[in-house]
Amino acid sequence: MADTIRSKADLVALLPDNTTNLISPQDVRDFLISVLDVQAGLQETTTRTVTGNEAPAAFNSTSLSGLANMAINSSGFSTTLASGTITAPVDGVYTVHLDLLLAPTDTQAYDFYVYLNGSPVSGLVWGFTLTGSGDRESLSVHVPLDLSANDDIQIYYGAGVDSSDFQVLKFFFWLERIG
Repeated sequence: MADTIRSKADLVALLPDNTTNLISPQDVRDFLISVLDVQAGLQETTTRTVTGNEAPAAFNSTSLSGLANMAINSSGFSTTLASGTITAPVDGVYTVHLDLLLAPTDTQAYDFYVYLNGSPVSGLVWGFTLTGSGDRESLSVHVPLDLSANDDIQIYYGAGVDSSDFQVLKFFFWLERIG
C-alpha cells in the first residue's frame, strides 16, 4: 500500500495508545511521511523578462518559461507548472515561502500577492518600487496559512501601469506543512 500523508486529526485517530498492539507498520510509515519533509515547490533559476500588468497575473510556465519543480517535492503534493499552482494534500497549517530576486527595466511600483483557490488572500500583498535599470531587489516572504485538502496556492504579480517589464533573476515558491 502506498504511504499516505495524513492530517493531524487522522494521525491522532490512527495512533491510539497501542495497548492492543493495533498500530501497523503501514501506520508508522504514514506517520513518518506526514510529519517529515512535507513540502513541495516551484523554481526558476534562469533570468526571465516578465511584463507587468495593472491586473495581477500568475507566475507560471508562460511568464517563467523555465519554471520547474523543486527537488524537495514530497509525495502527496501536486504542482502544476502551467498555472504555477501548488496544491495542499491534506488539511493543516502550512507556511507559504516566496524568495524572489528582481531587476527592473525602468522605475515602477510592483505588487506581489498570495492567491488561494483563485482569489487574493487578504493582507498577503507586498509592494515596492524598483528604480531603474541595474537595480536589484529581493523579496523573501514566509507566512503561515490554514489550508484544507486540495486548496491551491499561487503567487501573482502586478505593476502600476501595463507593459512595465522587470527581470526575474531567481524565483523560489514552496509550500511546507507545519501542523
